[in-house]
Amino acid sequence: MVRYLVDNGVRCVFVKNYLDMVLHTPISKFILHVLSALSELERELISIRTKGGLPSLKARGLKLGKPKGSSTKIDSGTSFCPSF
Repeated sequence: MVRYLVDNGVRCVFVKNYLDMVLHTPISKFILHVLSALSELERELISIRTKGGLPSLKARGLKLGKPKGSSTKIDSGTSFCPSF
């Protein structure tokens, strides 16, 4: 997603991490790959922990999943970036 934004003239600055992502330098590419890998690792760890906790919740009799009657649908036409 960052590459798409940069290719279309958007300057990506991660303020919290003090990073200015100009993807034309090897260091910027490296940092982006490392952050991307860490993000993927965290997502997988969250999934593993969640799946590991489900059997104990079921054993306690707690209901899992979305409540009945909730019909939240995702609009596929919604853009992933808000308009400013």
